[in-house]
Amino acid sequence: MPHAHRLDANQIERLQALGADFFRLSSFQELHSFRAALTGEYPVDRAFAFVLDAWTQQHQAGADSRFLPHLVLTEDLSAGMLGERPVIFMGTNYWAAKPYLSLEYCMDKVSQYARHLQRVREIYRNKKIVLAIIPEKDYIIDKHFLRSGRFQFVDEALSHLGRLCAASDVPLVFNEYVAPLREYEAEGDFSYFDTHLPGRHYTQIFARILETLGHRWQDIVQAFTMVENMSWGDLQRKFGYISTRLPLPMLLNLKTDSLTMDAGMPSFGQPLGATWQSIHNQSPLLPGKALVLGDSHSSILAQKRLTYLFAATFEKCLFYWNPGGLRQDPDPNDADYVLLQISLRFLL
Repeated sequence: MPHAHRLDANQIERLQALGADFFRLSSFQELHSFRAALTGEYPVDRAFAFVLDAWTQQHQAGADSRFLPHLVLTEDLSAGMLGERPVIFMGTNYWAAKPYLSLEYCMDKVSQYARHLQRVREIYRNKKIVLAIIPEKDYIIDKHFLRSGRFQFVDEALSHLGRLCAASDVPLVFNEYVAPLREYEAEGDFSYFDTHLPGRHYTQIFARILETLGHRWQDIVQAFTMVENMSWGDLQRKFGYISTRLPLPMLLNLKTDSLTMDAGMPSFGQPLGATWQSIHNQSPLLPGKALVLGDSHSSILAQKRLTYLFAATFEKCLFYWNPGGLRQDPDPNDADYVLLQISLRFLL
């Protein structure tokens, strides 16, 4: 089946039309007719078809039964239910359509980033740098359970990026940790109403980041324990009345709190790109200073994701909301270690 090379204005217009038609559906018969009319020619059609097929496999009803579109997608098309698992659907960058674009498109996007990476490498020429591209929740679900193969071009492009990164002396951490987790996770583990990954994923990602920086997670793991995540998921409001207060996956936490934010913002800035924090560790597990340039998978200290893990490990941690250093070229810094972190969907 041919793959489009980009999402042009016509396809965006088609997406909007599909969304409008979808939210007029009122019966399962109309739903099945809508699904049958989707064409394999357009990435947006294929994205719709994939999420509808995943949902209808678990929700079967007679043709005349009432169908509520809000059970499948949010009206702004930003999120959807992959069966029983809430995930990002389109969002601001039309994520769900990206796996159906051509290999050439994916290769071009990673090559663009590799050129940017060369500039960042020059800024931090004497530092240890690692690039972490964090998989999306639906990517993990597909690799674990659905195994549709729809991320083939994405994976090929990321392998190519890994080679380009090696040429710039910047290790790439991406999906190497995913397969070993498969035997420990069930589909229900991803039914929580949040777009981010379970805490165990950030643990594995951080362990691999540490390894590229010359350290061993095994040497410091005893300083941490797992705690309940008391946050509200970022998809609770998106799904409104169908969302449930399922517990969010547990998070890593220092057994003895030793962290102090000594500068920056206590929470998220407005706009998000203004967010930054400087965190001091009174009892570091490893020597050195870390700079984190990332997005919500790193996040502020209170979110206990990658920024928290860096701050809990090293003497000092600076976090700037600057995914992969793409928002703006970063300034020189005296950090010993630099993490460039970006969500997969924003790389493509």
